[in-house]
This record gives sequence, structure tokens and C-alpha cells, in this order.
Amino acid sequence: MIQIFRKIIPDINISYLFGFLILIYLIFRIIELPLSDDEYMTLHLHVSQNLWNIVTTGQPNTDWAPNNHVLNTLMMKFEIFLFGRKDWVMRIHIFLSFIVCFYYSYKLFSLFVPSEYRKLFYLIIIFLNPYLLDFFGLARGYALSITAFTGALYYLIVYLDQFSIKPLILTLFFMFLAIWSNFSALYLFAGVICIILFENRKNFFSTDFKTQIVILAVASCLIGIVIIFPLIKTLASGETFGGKIGIFQDSVVQYINQFIHHNPKIDRHQIYPSGWKLIEILGVILFLLWTSLLAYSFTFDVDSRLKKIQNICLFLVLLVAVIAKVLFILKQTPFPSGRTQLLFGVPFYIGICIAIERILIHQKRFYFIVILQISFLIWHFYHSFNLVNTIDWWQNGDAKKVVSFLKSEYRNENSGKIKHIGAENWQYHSLAFYIEEEFHHSLQIHWTDLSSNQVYDYLLVPKHRQSEVWADYIPIREFDKTILFKLK
Repeated sequence: MIQIFRKIIPDINISYLFGFLILIYLIFRIIELPLSDDEYMTLHLHVSQNLWNIVTTGQPNTDWAPNNHVLNTLMMKFEIFLFGRKDWVMRIHIFLSFIVCFYYSYKLFSLFVPSEYRKLFYLIIIFLNPYLLDFFGLARGYALSITAFTGALYYLIVYLDQFSIKPLILTLFFMFLAIWSNFSALYLFAGVICIILFENRKNFFSTDFKTQIVILAVASCLIGIVIIFPLIKTLASGETFGGKIGIFQDSVVQYINQFIHHNPKIDRHQIYPSGWKLIEILGVILFLLWTSLLAYSFTFDVDSRLKKIQNICLFLVLLVAVIAKVLFILKQTPFPSGRTQLLFGVPFYIGICIAIERILIHQKRFYFIVILQISFLIWHFYHSFNLVNTIDWWQNGDAKKVVSFLKSEYRNENSGKIKHIGAENWQYHSLAFYIEEEFHHSLQIHWTDLSSNQVYDYLLVPKHRQSEVWADYIPIREFDKTILFKLK
């Protein structure tokens, strides 16, 4: 079928066709997806500030400082200034970042993969990931950081081929963007510096490398100057995202938990007689498969560039694990988990693709394993497909439906009175944005903990808390995850 299609349109790039299909999916998500809690908090607490306060996280209350992913906040402010205050407007830069990320991923694979079909395989492994695509549909800094680091990794490889100044500057520039989008990229920045110094170990005293050392030092200082104030505020807030059990439980197991979250065909809460959860068993299997794949790939000899790229990816993964462990021992800094870990997944996934490529060069029968892997990813994506919910903010999925129903309710009543709606903790922020935009003060929203001394005209609660609603209310509409009540 692919061969027939290529004969009809011979110049089409099948990898770009795949990227275009993912892009269409993301456009629908960006338009349909209700605003998440964290997007609203960024809009409410940070976008509303002046540029200096955004860049420095300079507002007096620093409790929500980690929510200010600086580059993301600046882009949101610019987009709202140009196009107005709409949910899809403040996600335009995220949509564009996917195009850049896909482009640099393709260019990166083009450095060591001659086959267009194998490039497609590897791009499917990277991007047919429901958890990753969640963040290419949300106005958060994670997708921006992933995109920037992918560009930095590409230019790092080019630099190590040429040892010239231009790719070095581009590597550092993209690393700055990655850090400005998400401070977790500092872990990877340390790795990039180590790699540059190590690969130049024989050129330490050359004139060319002395110039590059100056560029490294100046760039590091500039990055430090730009990020120092927001970084201090973020660390002082004490709200660093992550876990405190261990690398395996917080990073491997939790990532699998998020990866399979949307798929109803996989019961991630299943408990086995030994007391192990399904996701813990999958974590062990994934770790064993990863180490086996790497070990097997190392038995095949390939050109020096492919070896170097694989070693770089493996080094970055191990370095992040070591830094995370050291910081936890010294400062009780949480281990990378969930969305924080997505950034570190870039060298992990690319390393897997390189290992597969290294094997396929010598063992064509390994294509069977790759096809099985691709088949699973397609099956999993099919069952995880959705346009109205996210994995980390699953509780926000009903906001647009609730507002649409309330608008029809208002039209039917036509009382002209200002009314009040109470929204339970996890429903409040997302719903607040649409209430503010659609009702123009005719309906006021309030946060509620469902205590009986709080009385509103309407009350929105998640289904699992409906038994806590007191008898003064009657249910009037049930949504996917919430129930709307009305005062009798």
C-alpha cells in the first residue's frame, strides 16, 4: 500500500505525512480541550504581571513560583495581546513547538538512519505517545523544553562532527530555551557541558578550543543571570514536583502509570497475589527489556558517529539518575516523576531508537520485533485517543460542557439575577476561566470544600464526592466526571 501511494505521489515524505496527521490531532485537542488548573493559575497569577515580574517571578507571593515556566508565560502574554483571551489562543506557541520538535527529531534521525521507513518507525516510537502529546496541547513549559532540548541535541551532534563555533552557539541557545521553559533542563545542561569538554579533551590547549571555552563560560554566565531570580523563587517555594520513594518507583513505574492512563483496555490498578501492581511488574519488564536491548546492540559494530550518539544518550540518562539520587540524599529533592520526567525521556527514547538501528544494520530479522512494537503503539494510541481530557488534569474535562449547559439554563430562566456557583477544589480553576469569559459577572464562581455552611445557586462536584452534598441540593445534570446540583 505504501509503495502504491509513493508511486502516485513520489515526492511525499512519509515521515512528514505522519507528523501532519499528529498535527491535525493536536489542533483538535488545542481547540476542544478545556483549560487545565495549571494553565488557569499561570494566566491568573503570572500572565497578568508585567514583563519584569514574569521574567524574574517578581510578584510578592511565591507559593506558585514553579507554575511560572517563564518562556511559556511570555508566549501566553504575547498571544493574548494579539488575539484576545481564549483558551486555544494561549496554546498557539505549543502547537508551533510540535512542528519544530518533529522537524529536529527528523533531522536528528537523518544523521544516522539512511532509510526513510526506519526514520518513520523511530518517529512513531517517539511521538505516538499519549502522555507526550498531552503536553503538546497545553500551555505549559514542558513541550517547549522538550522541543528546545531536541534542537540542542541535534546541534550538539553536528558540533561534535565539526567542532566549529556555529553549532556550539546553537546548542547553547537551544539549551537556554529548554532551561527557560523548564528548570529541570539544568540536569541535561550539565550533561551537555560534560560531553563538550570530554570530546575536546585532546584539544584543551588549542587556540580554537580556547575560544570555545570562552563561549561556553559566557553562555553559562548569561543563562545563570537570566534564570537566577526565578530559580531562587522556585526553589524557595518548596513545591518542586516529583516523588520521594526512589528512582524505580517514582520515575519508571510512575511514567508507565501515566503512559497507559487513558487506555481502558489496561487495568493499571490491578493487584497481583504477591502484592505487586501491574504497573510495577511492567516497570521491571521495561527495565529488563531496556538493558537487554542496549547490551545486545553493543555486540554489533557500527560507525563511530552512531556509537558516539548512543553513548551520549546513555550518558545523559545515567547522569540524570545520578544527579537525582545525589540531590535527594543531600537536599531531599524529589526524584523526577510524571511530566518532569518527559524531558529526560528524550535521550531515553532516542537511545532506544539508536540501539534498534544498530541491531537492524546487522540483523534484518529484528524487524519483526520493531513491527510488534509499532503495532502495540498504534493499538495503544487508538484506545487512548481523546479530545477532551488530559492525564495529569483529568478532573478538568467537563468545564466546557458545564458552561454550555449553564448558558442554556440561563436562557430558559431569563431572571436577570446575579447567581453563584460553588465548584469543588479540583473543578474550580478550569471552570472559573469559562465562567469569567462567558457570563460577564452574571454568574459568579466560588471555591468550595463542600462544607454545609456554604450556600450557592449551583454546586459542581466530582462523582466520587456526591454523597457529601447536603440535602438542600438536587442533581440537575450528570457529566463525564462531575454532577451539577441546584439549590432547591
